[in-house]
Amino acid sequence: MVRVARHVNSLLEVNTYLVYGDSGEAVLIDPGSDVGGYLGLARSLGVRVAVIAATHLHPDHVAGLRTSAELTGAPVAYCPEDLPAWRALLRLARAWGLPVEEERLPEPDLDLCGPAELVVGGVRLVALRAPGHSPGSVVLYEPVARAAFTGDVIFMGGVGRVDFPYSDPEAMAETLARLRRLLPPEAELHPGHGPSTVMERELLLNPFLAGEPEPGG
Repeated sequence: MVRVARHVNSLLEVNTYLVYGDSGEAVLIDPGSDVGGYLGLARSLGVRVAVIAATHLHPDHVAGLRTSAELTGAPVAYCPEDLPAWRALLRLARAWGLPVEEERLPEPDLDLCGPAELVVGGVRLVALRAPGHSPGSVVLYEPVARAAFTGDVIFMGGVGRVDFPYSDPEAMAETLARLRRLLPPEAELHPGHGPSTVMERELLLNPFLAGEPEPGG
């Protein structure tokens, strides 16, 4: 059985997820600013972080990537096509006064740009390319549990911004059209910010997934 636990970080309320089965090993998704918070959650659940994955490299989603990798020794997975966006957004975050401390990111042990899967214990996460919000965004989908970790691609009632450096509105529109086809209505969507939702609800109530307006800022 696949289980999902969430920690909401203090920096921009990023959702960090632990996805785990009965093996006691977990995938940590989007290591935000509160490293002690989500690693403490892992300890309280009795699970070991076996892989750390990022849905994309915007600084709020990887604020704790290097530190959590050093503390756990877990391999790191992300799409390196996002590195230019990370550098650009890091400069913006500092200009806005956000407490982003990462000076460098660890090299990825697993490249999520191409066809890729993360298999940990009883958890299998398929990386679905989802450019638009950022060039290297991915949705991590667990097909047995029908759980999708959507990063900043799909939220309850909305989608990710496309007015950041390296964002692409046309790519986002194509991504949303593809996810409408790939994700079943019963899929649980666990976004990078805000509450979880279900694909069926978003197909009915999310205007961007209903195909009405173009994604915007």
